Amino acid sequence: MWTIDRETLPALELGAALLGSGGGGQTTLFRVLAEQAVRDHGPVTVIDPSEAPDDVTVVHVGLVGAITAFAEKPMGGGEFTHAFTSLVPTGGGPHLVAGYEGAGANAFAGILVAAETGTPLLDVSGMGRALPRLDQTTYTAAGLSMSPFALIDTSGTLVRIDTDTPSEAERLLRANTALLGGWAGFAGYRLPIARVRQHGVAGTLRAATDLGTALLEVDSTAKSVTGARHLASGRVIEVEWRHGSSFGAGSLTLRTADDQRVLRIEMQSEFLVVIDDGIPVATTPDIICLLDQRSLRPIQAERVSVGSEVHVLTLGAPARWLEEDALPLVDPRAFGYSLDYVGL
Repeated sequence: MWTIDRETLPALELGAALLGSGGGGQTTLFRVLAEQAVRDHGPVTVIDPSEAPDDVTVVHVGLVGAITAFAEKPMGGGEFTHAFTSLVPTGGGPHLVAGYEGAGANAFAGILVAAETGTPLLDVSGMGRALPRLDQTTYTAAGLSMSPFALIDTSGTLVRIDTDTPSEAERLLRANTALLGGWAGFAGYRLPIARVRQHGVAGTLRAATDLGTALLEVDSTAKSVTGARHLASGRVIEVEWRHGSSFGAGSLTLRTADDQRVLRIEMQSEFLVVIDDGIPVATTPDIICLLDQRSLRPIQAERVSVGSEVHVLTLGAPARWLEEDALPLVDPRAFGYSLDYVGL
């Protein structure tokens, strides 16, 4: 058991951005919202799944839709909490809250709910990194449903959906999120703690906080952070986006500082594949990160530009993603690349 307070949040923000793998949305606004929630309601108690009572049910929360829409249409107040409470039946026994993603901006959604309701926050997620689709979870890999799930917009409009298949749930989620203004508070994957222990990615918030702490403490000349593998450092010489898919697709080309190598990084919502002089050297679900060489801060895929000087790092994927039933959901082929997973 540990607590998240205002002093914890800067490290969590940095680590969550790293786990975002170039995606997951801008974290700053959500960190500010979490600071306000902790200031108003006090520190949040975080518990490991192994510490949770055996009779609890876990509801996973987060933002769905576009972070850009969230910035243009800010919260009315309590969207994530209202979505959470809509799935907690009266007399239905004890419930805990968790984030479905645990990376990027969504690392903070569970904190908001926990602070506002006094509910302990379970340190687990269904992804352990950023991914673009809500059916790309370790729970889906285990055959567990996100339904019933709730979506709520800034005016308080609540949509509750119950459907059988992950693909249909994803389709209905995306269609309704668009109708609700481009983003919505989500609550779903209402699961018994035994299933969460077995199939969730435990320790996501702790991992993010530890990564962020390490990054805050490294020397300004560092090229990597504890636990990461440094692939290259260099300057971005080309960025190309190809529109047409649901999430967009693109690539960037980087020339190393010694002019000896050229890397290409394939990206969609996140960085997905690193190719070094024609050879794939890193792929999803391992977490590919770009750090600005001067600030040592993570750079999002959509913000990389020609001339950016970056370090390219990889972090190992959560172990659950490397299991036989889960890997096909998140390997390069799941994103349209004719490549097999290349492990660290």
